[in-house]
Amino acid sequence: MVEIGNTYTLHIDKMTFGGEGIGRLGKFVVFVPESTPGDKLKVKITEVKKNYGRGEIVEIITPSPNRIEPPCKYYAKCGGCSFQHIDYKEQLRLKKEIVEDSFFRFAKGLNIKVNDCVASDNIFKFRNKVQWVASENTPHPTLSPEGRGIETRKVFGLYEKNTHNVIDIDYCLIADEQINNLSKLIRQKIVGAKGPSPLQIKHILIRKSSYSGKLVVVFIAAEKSDIFKKIADEITADFPDVSGVILNINQDRTNVVLGKENITLAGDEFISEKAGDLIFYYHGVSFFQVNPPQLNKIIKTIADNVSFSGNENILDLYSGVGVLSLHLAGKCKKITLVEDAQKTKESVNKILKENRIGNVELINAGVDDTLKKIAENKEKIDLIILDPPRKGCTDAGIEYLKSIGAPKIIYLSCNPATLARDCNLLASAGYKISFAQPFDMFPQTYHVETLIIMNRG
Repeated sequence: MVEIGNTYTLHIDKMTFGGEGIGRLGKFVVFVPESTPGDKLKVKITEVKKNYGRGEIVEIITPSPNRIEPPCKYYAKCGGCSFQHIDYKEQLRLKKEIVEDSFFRFAKGLNIKVNDCVASDNIFKFRNKVQWVASENTPHPTLSPEGRGIETRKVFGLYEKNTHNVIDIDYCLIADEQINNLSKLIRQKIVGAKGPSPLQIKHILIRKSSYSGKLVVVFIAAEKSDIFKKIADEITADFPDVSGVILNINQDRTNVVLGKENITLAGDEFISEKAGDLIFYYHGVSFFQVNPPQLNKIIKTIADNVSFSGNENILDLYSGVGVLSLHLAGKCKKITLVEDAQKTKESVNKILKENRIGNVELINAGVDDTLKKIAENKEKIDLIILDPPRKGCTDAGIEYLKSIGAPKIIYLSCNPATLARDCNLLASAGYKISFAQPFDMFPQTYHVETLIIMNRG
């Protein structure tokens, strides 16, 4: 019987979507963080459930041939990366295998062929967005210089693995170099600020345009304060590439980062980015892919694998600003974007005007409500594009998609498990997968983006 606190020898043979290696003690499965297939490990059990447990590495008896020394000094604690200890070619193989395993578990009858994962051009410094957590930590009780009690310190960083403790990070290896440089400046401004406590800040979001080189900063705080305007003016004066600073107000004590109120403190709140042959604009708090070169590969893959007659009606669900569909505008009759996020209308209007696109309609509403109306009105849709959040489509949304019965569906997902589940549900309406392509949007992490093309009948 496997018990907490006991140590066992394990061979790691698989990797989960979550970044944990899998070893077995008979039929009992043990998940081990920071391991990799091919490792022989001495593992201490830290958690035991009915059919599985978790453990931590006590000793690497024989390392996998794909194990490398992680270059980041924070890697052992930081929850931002999970694959830095694995050679990059092996990372790509594992991500393909994770997609395959997800379909085997959640859509066993589909028998799809998954292509090799498309490598990222850059495996470090690729992220054009970083979201720092701001906190006040007392990691160890220490006397202050005056000897009056416990010393606290301001912390700006990322969460420690599997905790809500914040690790103070001064440089992130997967973030763009300018973002790191700007982060240092912002840290200095906040720590040295005079006035109401700057620790009212919950998060600091920094985004960079790979197209223009400009950056936008978003302070997320529980309340307004004049100190933010002062810091914004100082940042834009000292860092000329900062084109805008926004204050986002979020008074809720939940894991939702962004609130609904945005205040522009300096410059422009929109960012320009080139994807495919088009110029896009998105608000500093809006969703946009963090690895633009990989996004271009996805756009090209869609164009290369879908043919058009020119009379198609395209429905782009969870569309954001339309980055997956608008490059198809010249090949079809009409594109309808469906997105309920704030600021989408302003962004889309700017994009359509800049790129001289006319055959596009934006429905600024929820996806399920929109699908219900389309299904009830029996509107003819020739192609549906899906790019839902991590949780995938809702049960109601899947039923509406079946009812609409578009001949073709393109599904881009950041979660192989919910992707496989949704594809399996759609298969009951006659949809078959003709193309499955993973893309490595997030090197050094377990995350993988997968593009699926489904045809009906």
